[in-house]
Amino acid sequence: MIVATAPLLRTSGTSVLCTESLLAASDDPTGSLSAVLGTDIVTFSLFIGLAPTGLLAGTTFEAVSNEAGLQSISRPVGMQQQSQYRLRIHWKNPCIQSSSPASKENERTHAQVSVDAEGLATWLFNIYKKMFAKEDLSTLFSAMQSMKDKHYSTDMQRYTRAAIVALIRVLKTTVLTNWDIVMTTFLDMVESDRTLIVGSNSLQELNMHLALFGVWTLPVLAQGPRRIQKTFNLQLRPRSNVEGILGGVDPPPIVYIILSVPRKSLDVFTTGPGKVSSTPGIHISVEQQFEEQQYENCFHTFHSYFGRATHGENDGSIIFEEDNMGWLGSADLVIICPVPTFGLLTGPRSGLKVSLALNTNTENVGLYTSKLGFRLMVFETSLDDRRRVSICEQSPYLDISKLIDSQKNWIQRHSIQADGKITVSTVLDSYQKATKLQIRTTFSVDSEEARALVSGVSVAVAPASSSAVILKIGDSLSRRLVFPFPVQSSNCKTRVARKSCWIEVEAPIHVAPQPDAFDTWTKVTTRADGSVSLGTIPRVNLDIQPVVPLTTKKDESWLNLLMGGTLSENEKYLKDHNQDLSMHPKSELKESLNIIIQSFAGYNPRAMGQPIHNFQLTMSRNNSCHTLIFVSGLHHDLDLGSVVLDAW
Repeated sequence: MIVATAPLLRTSGTSVLCTESLLAASDDPTGSLSAVLGTDIVTFSLFIGLAPTGLLAGTTFEAVSNEAGLQSISRPVGMQQQSQYRLRIHWKNPCIQSSSPASKENERTHAQVSVDAEGLATWLFNIYKKMFAKEDLSTLFSAMQSMKDKHYSTDMQRYTRAAIVALIRVLKTTVLTNWDIVMTTFLDMVESDRTLIVGSNSLQELNMHLALFGVWTLPVLAQGPRRIQKTFNLQLRPRSNVEGILGGVDPPPIVYIILSVPRKSLDVFTTGPGKVSSTPGIHISVEQQFEEQQYENCFHTFHSYFGRATHGENDGSIIFEEDNMGWLGSADLVIICPVPTFGLLTGPRSGLKVSLALNTNTENVGLYTSKLGFRLMVFETSLDDRRRVSICEQSPYLDISKLIDSQKNWIQRHSIQADGKITVSTVLDSYQKATKLQIRTTFSVDSEEARALVSGVSVAVAPASSSAVILKIGDSLSRRLVFPFPVQSSNCKTRVARKSCWIEVEAPIHVAPQPDAFDTWTKVTTRADGSVSLGTIPRVNLDIQPVVPLTTKKDESWLNLLMGGTLSENEKYLKDHNQDLSMHPKSELKESLNIIIQSFAGYNPRAMGQPIHNFQLTMSRNNSCHTLIFVSGLHHDLDLGSVVLDAW
């Protein structure tokens, strides 16, 4: 979801991207996000340009206590049953709220981060291995035993090769590096890997999606197989033995296989084998057998619908007709899957098999092997079966000839290169984490800054915001430098090259709750149009949020449970042991909000059950009025699963 929707987000302090995932039970729920991402959250956020608001502020506005409470009361005593929970996260641009209106141009220049090519390739490969860890057969039996003992669902195969390619596509717009080295190194690592044995059947799919997404095109997929037959010594069938589009003079490098799966073959999903805890993953398999050799390539990304695909009468086109009844109807399942063309022209046509199969994982093996066999084949037929298999050049959902060019243009349009005067870089440590950021500013030889550096003036750095610093050169020259992520701006280091006329500022990456000069969770920025942006609060539209009906029964248990969920584990401990919370500003603020909401709801005993609308915050040192608050309503927040106080 992140890589598909992040480019759609408007660059604004009020723009929020909300994601929600349904995850299986975990021994450590706090590590769920990094486990799903397959990497360190900070490094991922830096490269993508979006970060969870909780990572930036140390405070989350999502009501996660509801899930935790439900999970705890639904689990039988002494047993850890299988369960699922929602992981709801709000993502925002990590530095947009701290950028001044005058620095918009520099902010855009600073957006891309320079990274060592081989380090980035290793980082991508580590994500690749975690995304497809279920393909490691060495862990199959241990995972099956874990499922038996702990009742955990192990069908976490949420990713396909298209997902890792979509990630690389976004990175090409946000990361400056030598992408030729990145891709060749990454693909070498994938091809030489011996841990994901099952994944070796998906190398063609990986290379195909790299081409379709405009990221990287192997020479064998750059042109049709007939054109490059001699160059790569491809042993293709002669045209006289090939029909349809594959028998043309110049077939395209990628075509679509259309497979019609009989409805009866799907009975295995609707009539047995009993209780199924999750939807089984499926894929298309293209297998070639000749001269006692067997090759199989698997493709996990395709379009499907219930209906039929028929050949046109004159032009050889294929007509797609969908049955709107879906699972309730009786039509076959039609699957449209892109595949490299050269694989369909290798070896005898009679040896090519096309099938729909289940993914190999512990749950599918345990539930379906007795009905489908060890290979988990739902349906299989040969390429000669014209009733069930067709080949076409274009899909009704996707035009390959236009897709590749549009993807390349998108990458080029969004990859705004720096002008060479300002570069932002980072180095991944041995744990593949980004911990520091560097900004190097190069000045023109005839500029005032260059002359000042040569004359030996002092250079200093002053904090400007959570992600920006002021570079001071002498007494009269200064420049604002914006980092693409919050940094410890009070702990910067500088390197100065006076003859070469550049200055480099290095700062450690800052995430809550690390202390720093800027308390980011309350950092408010007034923008050029006069609007106020609090970067850590998701956008709430009160006009569409329903009003909480405040009953006259005075049952405040619902509110006590809700407000109790706002406390951290440390705050709960202090409160349970009657310790003073006055030294903890966040705890005091939460307690104040609790009093305000309860009083407005009519639960304040001093008000005789009547709602209170006006409040004031006072300074503890002199008991003077600090802020007046006027409350007009209490609304449900459907996105956060909580309530929001409408006040000014």
